[in-house]
Amino acid sequence: MRTKDHKKIEAIYKASLDLIYSVWISWITMSSIASESGIATWTLYIYFKNKNILLNSLFTELQKDNSMSKIQNNSSLSAYNQLFKIWEQSMIFRIISPKKVLFLESFPKSKYISSENAEIKLSDYLFLIDLMDQLKKEQKIRDMDSAMVVALWVWFMRQYSLTIDNNSDNNIDIINDSFDFFWQAIKK
Repeated sequence: MRTKDHKKIEAIYKASLDLIYSVWISWITMSSIASESGIATWTLYIYFKNKNILLNSLFTELQKDNSMSKIQNNSSLSAYNQLFKIWEQSMIFRIISPKKVLFLESFPKSKYISSENAEIKLSDYLFLIDLMDQLKKEQKIRDMDSAMVVALWVWFMRQYSLTIDNNSDNNIDIINDSFDFFWQAIKK
């Protein structure tokens, strides 16, 4: 049996992201992905048996670079520093990879997500909830519903990242300022 060509897999993933960025996930077909990636449809089926498997594989691959999973494994940081690191890495990711962000945000709401990947996404959300609870216990943030604070976090990050220029030299300052603005809204 031949080994799979990683360049083809990368091309398939890139084509999938390009298509998802321009149309709804449900409108994408295996033949449109094959065409966009420059391979034959039958070749695509050698790599992925169907669209569900392909999209879940893409999600799993993108989750490997997820800042929350990296931070969760670094408990030496304080809750505040974990929150800041997630903010910083997430904002940088949002700025340089808008297609990946769109996929990571929309795919979990689709009918195609596997139960395993849904659990991964839920664990990220619960990790943020736990961080907010820890910050409340440390009396660093106001006593608000943690789910509401996480919703504010996601909304603010999403909206603010849209205003940042990918080519700007002062993005780190802007990211730091945006976190400070968010922090001021929730701190005690």
